[in-house]
Amino acid sequence: MSNDNEPKKKKSIIPYYFFAFFAVVLAANGTMVFVALSTWTGLETKNHYLKGLSYNDNLDGAEAMQALGWQKDLKLVPIAGFLAKVSLNLKDHNGDAIRFADVQVTAIRPTHHGYDQVVKLQETTPGQYEAALEFPLPGQWDIRQDIRTNDADYQEVNRFFVDEEGIRQ
Repeated sequence: MSNDNEPKKKKSIIPYYFFAFFAVVLAANGTMVFVALSTWTGLETKNHYLKGLSYNDNLDGAEAMQALGWQKDLKLVPIAGFLAKVSLNLKDHNGDAIRFADVQVTAIRPTHHGYDQVVKLQETTPGQYEAALEFPLPGQWDIRQDIRTNDADYQEVNRFFVDEEGIRQ
């Protein structure tokens, strides 16, 4: 029989601290995994090794484009909502209009895959190329211009921000 005068043994709370510590670590790790998986778009550079090998060729191409001395003015003029008119004015190093060029712009969504679009611009007046472009989403867009003539090729990328208030560079 037990004696009421005997002191009761205290239970240790150390195991509770031990389990609470690991529960906090598990909750923190679970939160980080959830945030990492829900925010990563999965975009990556294709053929990154080959692009790295051709880096010097790209630099040489950029120098050749600068040597052309072309003057170019790209504008996105809002029409309605996310619809805009792409307007590109091209002049050579003498200030003369560049005529009969093959001009194509590609709207690239840098943070989301599957929304890129390609539009061919038509020459409306000498050296002035235009087309309509509708952005499916608001946010940042890269507009890559690919310009080809009989004598040269030219490429450039400009970043624009599209939202309900308009289009900003």
